[in-house]
Amino acid sequence: MKSIKVPQSFIHPLFYQEEDVVSSKSDLFYYDMMALLNERAERPWKKGSEAPFKVFQNEKEEIRELFRQRKKEDVKELMKSSIGQFITFLFWMNHLPVPGFRNFSEHVASLEIKPFNVEERLSFVMQKPYQYVSYMQLDELFTEANKQAKVNALIKRK
Repeated sequence: MKSIKVPQSFIHPLFYQEEDVVSSKSDLFYYDMMALLNERAERPWKKGSEAPFKVFQNEKEEIRELFRQRKKEDVKELMKSSIGQFITFLFWMNHLPVPGFRNFSEHVASLEIKPFNVEERLSFVMQKPYQYVSYMQLDELFTEANKQAKVNALIKRK
């Protein structure tokens, strides 16, 4: 698999630093970066993929248990990944790639399908990513977004 330097628009203190590279489909925002750089033809958001939601569902009990045991260092990577998965899910359920983090609030605000007050709630989670209250907020955001994605899919089928 080809390694690429993380594009400037995806540099964010929570996810990627200058000079970081991605090389695997499991890296956060891999498909979105590849599309931005015209490196791959795969566009999972075109079909509104639920993969990011499923990843979180598989990890959420482990995160909850790590918080319960007060293992803050162990929870960091999982929370970072889960926040990235939510951002991916939010854009992909709108059939759009993640645009990166420049003007991120405006991109989120312009989405058609999104949870109530997602801009403020996601901002809080991203500012305090390793707190239990952020995990609870993230779980709620995923639940609401998944419901909205399913309702939207039903409406479009009619």
